[in-house]
Amino acid sequence: ESGMDLDWFFEVYFRQPKLPELEIDFVSRRPKMKWKTPGKLSFPMPVEVEINGTKKRIIMKAGKVDLPKEVTIESFDPDGWILMKKSSIVQLDGARR
Repeated sequence: ESGMDLDWFFEVYFRQPKLPELEIDFVSRRPKMKWKTPGKLSFPMPVEVEINGTKKRIIMKAGKVDLPKEVTIESFDPDGWILMKKSSIVQLDGARR
């Protein structure tokens, strides 16, 4: 009824054994966010972030996005709306958040 193609949503959440993970790379010159899914399936789920106390939705076309260098994100999915692996926010320098 939404008129939107949501095949990616159903493929990841209903037809795969593992939940998606959100990888966040702060080490690169430009911070990046990327969804890690079973079988490298497409997963363009937007992610809400908190920047300077304000919530903003980040569109994840093709399941990844480069963030502006000057942006400091305080939290990811602050209200816990996204069903993802508990330890899924992975900072690619090796730390888990």
